[in-house]
Amino acid sequence: MKQLKQPLLGDYEYQVFVNSTETGHYQGVIVVTGYNGEAYEPSIQIQTPILFKSSHAAEIEASAMAVYLIHTGAITALLSQAAAGTPLTTLEPGQLKVVDTW
Repeated sequence: MKQLKQPLLGDYEYQVFVNSTETGHYQGVIVVTGYNGEAYEPSIQIQTPILFKSSHAAEIEASAMAVYLIHTGAITALLSQAAAGTPLTTLEPGQLKVVDTW
């Protein structure tokens, strides 16, 4: 897993990672590390639902998804699910979409 950056957006602290899969594809991961100066222990991982053939494309997807979740307020619901122990995705690994990028 390659850590890319640790931005602060609004009151949320998060990191963006890119994982490589066994098939040679890449998937972005957002790790929410804190809110309003308080650290989450453990941190909360949100995987992007798309696999890419390029690590850079996976990075862009994860960064854009983090901004979207924070700006729309959808991250609040995801963090509530995580706190309750509910999985953050309903997609099974076989349902992940592979996207060709140049």
